[in-house]
Amino acid sequence: MTHIACHIKQLQLPFGACSQPLTFSLPTAGATLIGRNGIGKSLLLELLAGQRRPVAGKIEWHRPIGWLSQFVPEGECCVADFIGWGERLRALERIEQGSTDERDFELLAERWSLRSDLAALLAEAGLALDAYQPLDRLSGGQLGRLRLLALFVNPDHFLLLDEPDNHLDASGIDWLSQQLARHRGGYLLVSHDRRLLNQTSQILELSEQGLQSARLSFDEFLAQQAEVQAARRTSLAQAVRNEKAAARSVQKKCVNRRPDEPVKGGVSAAPKPRSCLISRRNRQANPLAKCWTAMSGATVRKWRPAPRRQPRWRRCSRSSCSGRRRSSARGLPSRW
Repeated sequence: MTHIACHIKQLQLPFGACSQPLTFSLPTAGATLIGRNGIGKSLLLELLAGQRRPVAGKIEWHRPIGWLSQFVPEGECCVADFIGWGERLRALERIEQGSTDERDFELLAERWSLRSDLAALLAEAGLALDAYQPLDRLSGGQLGRLRLLALFVNPDHFLLLDEPDNHLDASGIDWLSQQLARHRGGYLLVSHDRRLLNQTSQILELSEQGLQSARLSFDEFLAQQAEVQAARRTSLAQAVRNEKAAARSVQKKCVNRRPDEPVKGGVSAAPKPRSCLISRRNRQANPLAKCWTAMSGATVRKWRPAPRRQPRWRRCSRSSCSGRRRSSARGLPSRW
């Protein structure tokens, strides 16, 4: 049976792209937190871990939590101390040396196999380290595995993991995947590794609109989002086609309508002046008649053919003609 590890009510992030209050629950199982860069995923994990104070809202934890520390503790610290077994390991050594102090026995809590258990944990994580080896002598990959190992030694803790695959090679990611599959306390994961993202069955998507939850794997969530985007593109394309068809219909009606007929679904045309209507009837009755009408309502003027040109007269060049003669190619009689 899945129990609720945490209730979040009206949580307001202090900054980030998401300004909506968040209300959700975290079950004691694996969950993946996704969202674009800068939306506030790491900030949300810090709020849940108590590293920051929210602007408003309430966080109620019902079980202990484990936060993936991003910094190495200052001062002298060894492998056993970082995991949390250093004091018990020293108590075991004092008892083996003959100590009868009750505090050592209480601290050990009958964990007589503590040394071998620690060696087995380090070997399983691929760490060939001594229990008292200082942390400042570890590489980035070794320190990354050790930080995760310090969380997995508490199986009842709910883990908040902000990109735990950083500084891990392929074998390290394989080990991390196995540890997450065995952990029963639940965890919230932020990662860019697809294999780790697909290991959970719940997706929490953080966006500007808030937090959306889906009971899907990461690949199933991506497929669902692709279908939604395809449906939106199809709907948008259909809306554009409908708008173009409506525009063509209105344009066709404008071409075929009478001048004084209003356009359905558009702006009604103003009635034509009477002079324009008269001019239109005149043009239909006599195609050769040309008219123009002033928009102020002036009278219609019809074109009429110009009068026939009068022939030009020139004086005859012949000596027998003392008068003038018309210049005509047709040889019309002279006019005196």
